Amino acid sequence: MKNKTLLIVGGTDGIGKTIGLKAGNENKVIIVGRSAEKGEALVREFPNWEFYPKDMSEMRNVLSLAENLAQDHNHIDYIIHTADILLDKRVETKEGLEISVAINIYSRILLNHLLVKKYGFTPSRIMHIALAGAPFGQKSFMEDFPIKKEVSSTKAHMVGQIANDMYGLFLQRRLQDRVKVNILNPGMVDTDIRRNGELPVFMKVLSPIFALMRPLIETTPEQYAEVPFSILQGKNSIAETNVLISPKGGIVKESNITSSERNQEKFIERVEYSLKELIDIDIDLSGI
Repeated sequence: MKNKTLLIVGGTDGIGKTIGLKAGNENKVIIVGRSAEKGEALVREFPNWEFYPKDMSEMRNVLSLAENLAQDHNHIDYIIHTADILLDKRVETKEGLEISVAINIYSRILLNHLLVKKYGFTPSRIMHIALAGAPFGQKSFMEDFPIKKEVSSTKAHMVGQIANDMYGLFLQRRLQDRVKVNILNPGMVDTDIRRNGELPVFMKVLSPIFALMRPLIETTPEQYAEVPFSILQGKNSIAETNVLISPKGGIVKESNITSSERNQEKFIERVEYSLKELIDIDIDLSGI
C-alpha cells in the first residue's frame, strides 16, 4: 500500500495509532483525537502524519472537522473510526446525547455523510471498529434506540455497537460498489479504553475470572491491527463481500434485526430526528 491517505478518528492511541504506524512512511496519515499533547508528539515524530484536535462527542466539532478536512485535502482513501469510550454511569454531552453513543455512532454517521455527500470525498473503504455481531440487546434494539434518558452508559454502549452493525449494512446497501464498508469486532484488545474504562458492577465482580482468562483471549493493539490493515491492503477476500468482520478477520453473521431494510430505514430516520431535535442539524442521511 503506497501513496494512500488514511483518516483515522481516534488515531492517537491503541488500535487507531497502530494502524497508522503500520501504514509506514509511504502513506499520509491523518489522525483525530482529543489529546493535543499526544497528537502533536506523533506529528513531530512522523512527518507524514497530520493531527486535528477534536472531541468527537460534540457534533459541532464533527461539522468543523469535516469542513477543515475539505479545505485541507482533495482526497481521502480510507476513513477509519476507532474512537470510543467505556463508562458505567450515564454521562451526557453538552448537546444532550449520551456520550458513548455520541462518539461511537452519531459522530461516525455524521462525519461519513459530510465527507462523502456534502464534500464529495470518494474513499475506497469506510471502516468502523465496533463489536460487530454483539449478541446482547439485539431483540430490543428498535425499542432501545434512541437511548432513553434513564439508560446507563453501559447499556448505551452496547446499543451503540448494534447500531454500528445496522448502519454499516445500511451504508453498504446505499453505496453499493462505490465504497466498501466494514464493521470490525476487535474482540478483547489491551487498549486504554479497556484498561481505564468504567466497568459495570457485574463485571467488577467477575474481574478475577477475567484476569485469569486475559492471557488466553486478549491481544495487543499490534497483534489485532494486522486484521484491519490486511483489509486495507485488499488481502482479506471475506471483507470484500461481507460487512461484519470477526476478530480474526472472518465472517460475522448478520442478525435478522440488523439486516432488516425496514429496521435500517427506521434507525436512520431516528438518527436524523435526534440530530435535528437536539443539535439542530437538518440532514438527509438516506440520500448518501
